[in-house]
Amino acid sequence: MNSEQYETLLNQLSAIEAELRETRKVLELHAPERELAGVEETVSKPSPEDLNFEAEGLDAFLGSEAFHSLPEAIDRFLGVLGYLHYLHGDSFSKISEIRGRKRIYFSKSVHEIEMSGRATMPRQIPGSDWFAVSNNSTKNKAELLVRVCEKLGHSAADCVAVSQAIDPSAGISLRAPEIQKPVGNGGANGLQI
Repeated sequence: MNSEQYETLLNQLSAIEAELRETRKVLELHAPERELAGVEETVSKPSPEDLNFEAEGLDAFLGSEAFHSLPEAIDRFLGVLGYLHYLHGDSFSKISEIRGRKRIYFSKSVHEIEMSGRATMPRQIPGSDWFAVSNNSTKNKAELLVRVCEKLGHSAADCVAVSQAIDPSAGISLRAPEIQKPVGNGGANGLQI
């Protein structure tokens, strides 16, 4: 099997996994309400829309209890994007320049994202009129946030912080040549700053 076939299979697997997640969500929405004995109210999972973007700085936001209570990587991904939109306002539009070979990762148009690839599953960035591709691996979400932070002019420390907030096990590589220096042999986790 060559690398092109392998990449095609990985993409197909990702699409199948995404479709399964969406099917599960639809089934859960249409499942009959179940009453649990002794439970009077249901506890809902927090979502990125529940976040307070008025934290004093990115570190404070990433360290907030509300952010840490987000259950899934996609929620944390969208939460960070929402906070960065809150911080940067109109200059947040720079993120539209971040693209894959074919895929559009961020846009104000759901249709534009959907037309750029299969199973893109665009989701709205909280507090904004922007949408983001949500069908990426956790590692890719962390890498996209690094690219967003770089594009918006954040420090290397901020880039590392957002990456670690999404995927603590993922090594990151900063793209800007003036801040990219290999650490030894890439460190135990491949992290380069």
